[in-house]
Amino acid sequence: MVIKSLPERLETPLPIPHGASVVLDTSGVSEDQKIVRQIMAGWLGKQGYNVMAGWFGEEGYHVQGDIDKATHRINVIVSSLGTEFGETFFGLPPIQSAIIPFSTPELALFKAQYQTGFVKLYFDIYELPSNRFVKSSAPFFAETHYNDYTVFLLFTFKRTDLISPPQIGAFK
Repeated sequence: MVIKSLPERLETPLPIPHGASVVLDTSGVSEDQKIVRQIMAGWLGKQGYNVMAGWFGEEGYHVQGDIDKATHRINVIVSSLGTEFGETFFGLPPIQSAIIPFSTPELALFKAQYQTGFVKLYFDIYELPSNRFVKSSAPFFAETHYNDYTVFLLFTFKRTDLISPPQIGAFK
């Protein structure tokens, strides 16, 4: 999701000179901040900046672990990152009995499972060593979906905008 929220090319460059050394911090509501940090470090290099690694590296900034070597600090603020799940079911659910030693399978006349992923983030940019605030970026948004349908017990189909949807049994 984070990768999907980042544009292929920035419409306006960040207010940092190309080749600047950057220390990168992440904060927000998600436990996935380390993943977000790595993606951001790579993306900056792709934007034409001379970078070492990660999203900001792909944008051309030198991502530093040592704040003393950096000329700028970029705080990636993750406002939201997560998924939502919903289900619609019309039919007979699976039945198990403790008295009778067999169970019936689910008999779905119509079943739909909806999963949506979303992300919203932005950057706060500071000049070092003064810690002077330079600018906040516009927010980056992305949303994706994966829906699974069953009609008349046997007919199933999926709708998604994921590049490669998960395969059944892939997470066992």
